[in-house]
Amino acid sequence: QAILVWITESHLHEKAMPEHVVMVLNSSAAAHRLLLSLAIAVSYLQVQSCDAIYDITSLETQSAACDASLTEAEDAGAVFLQTGQAKVQARSPNIALIVLDQWRWDYAGFDEPDVSMPTLKELASRGTRFTKSYVPSPLCTPSRTALAAGRHHMNMWVTGNWQDYIQPGKSTTTFMTLLQRAGYTTMVAGKDHLSGGSGVGPDGSTHASELGFDMFHRTMDKYEFCAAGNSKSMFNGESTTRSPFPIDEYGAWLLKQGRWQEQCDTYGPYAQGTACSESQLCSTRSPYALQCGCYCSQLNQIDENLGVDKWVEQQAELLVREHLLLHGTEKPWFLQVDFPSPHPPHVLTDAEFRRTAKKTYPVPIQGIDSISDNTLLHMQRSYAALVEMLDGELGKFVSFLNSSAVLDDTVIIVTADHGEHLG
Repeated sequence: QAILVWITESHLHEKAMPEHVVMVLNSSAAAHRLLLSLAIAVSYLQVQSCDAIYDITSLETQSAACDASLTEAEDAGAVFLQTGQAKVQARSPNIALIVLDQWRWDYAGFDEPDVSMPTLKELASRGTRFTKSYVPSPLCTPSRTALAAGRHHMNMWVTGNWQDYIQPGKSTTTFMTLLQRAGYTTMVAGKDHLSGGSGVGPDGSTHASELGFDMFHRTMDKYEFCAAGNSKSMFNGESTTRSPFPIDEYGAWLLKQGRWQEQCDTYGPYAQGTACSESQLCSTRSPYALQCGCYCSQLNQIDENLGVDKWVEQQAELLVREHLLLHGTEKPWFLQVDFPSPHPPHVLTDAEFRRTAKKTYPVPIQGIDSISDNTLLHMQRSYAALVEMLDGELGKFVSFLNSSAVLDDTVIIVTADHGEHLG
């Protein structure tokens, strides 16, 4: 006996609440479940009318019963949600949404290539793996903005990495805003990439409140945190110059450590720094210029304590600590932890690269002729090393939640914005 409430995607948005609902049931014995669903629909979704009830067994339409049920539901709905909502709120879980950037589905440490992710495997053993899930878009910003809006990519106004989620005349309600209204503190650490055109600013505040974040520590893409332009110039085959000053919070933090210039020398704008620039992919005339950072042979050019992913994990801990200091454990929190890796450039320390230096990986079904086998293998090993490093950062964060006595009250979701060709 099943009930289907037919609600379209647009009903998730503030100004598009449904006015009608169609209920489908396969026997009259499901009437009490129909009433419960209608009660939720009336009180929570602000449904104004019930078009029809279809009894699949008799193939008859019962419009009169539909109207009667809706009237009854209006009375029951308020009681249901007034008595049930307090219970739901009292046990609303914290939510940690962990987003890796450009992470292949098969480099996850399960049955695939030789990648070690013990933290992820431990989480999966106590949870659920969604093995047939698909992202909205193969590009960072379009995928991330579609997630924030709860919409399919075809219904979004963001089509490129150089565009902002916040645009005049567009719907801007995000799921983070809805969580705020439900009583959550909403936070983000790392590369949310929802302000691809405007950037996040040295204090991370650009569009933050409009996006629905109460607290934040934000960084740009690893290609962009030293760049004066944005990715559109690289897509157009134009050169991108280096920024004379930090453009995000990570850069501002590096400047305080006296390491901003050094880090930018290594990374450069769009991986045109000392770690990667000798690659044949780094010519701005190359159709693969944006993949320049996939081959970075110069190791030990960064201090492992200054890496951007380590910074993101530290900021995630700081945000949770601040929330607990302000609200204790009574108020639930949502935290999106956006690691910028394993997206290029694949800048690594020698210790990080040693994890995968002797491993081999499957060759592409159809590769790029101009990339040698040795170059491809180095790219794969570097990518896998970044994935394994991120599992270590994930482990630190999970341990922090445990030591803060909030792990058991926290739902942890690990996902990615899109994948990676790796040749």
